[in-house]
Amino acid sequence: VVPRTFVGPLFLAITSWPFMFLAKLVSPALVLPKSISGQLIGKSLSLHTKLNALIIRLALGLYTYFGWRQLGRGIQHQFGKNIRLLFMIVSSCQFHWMFYAGRTLPNIFALGLVNLAYSYWMRASAPTNGSVTKYETE
Repeated sequence: VVPRTFVGPLFLAITSWPFMFLAKLVSPALVLPKSISGQLIGKSLSLHTKLNALIIRLALGLYTYFGWRQLGRGIQHQFGKNIRLLFMIVSSCQFHWMFYAGRTLPNIFALGLVNLAYSYWMRASAPTNGSVTKYETE
């Protein structure tokens, strides 16, 4: 379980605020129609609100991507280019990684930091010259 804290959302809000401000200046003050299904009865969502949600999720998706890319670099340092390529291909084909990359969940806020930490940990240790383990036989 990832503990809930305000640091991740605060960092995301600080870094995405300039883009949200620009979107507010650029986007027209349109109001989307009320939902036909009745879920938004009495409420109307502006285009500005939808655009802000999109900006936040794109920013979080970029943080997740950069952490994943750094992890790939750590894998390349430790195991070589071929293993990095295989890791990037296999992990990019996973549905859940792409689905959750931009979700504002505590686990996703932690994912970028954990990937970054693993990357630095792998870079600090000596490379294994492309082999994962070596066993001697008697």
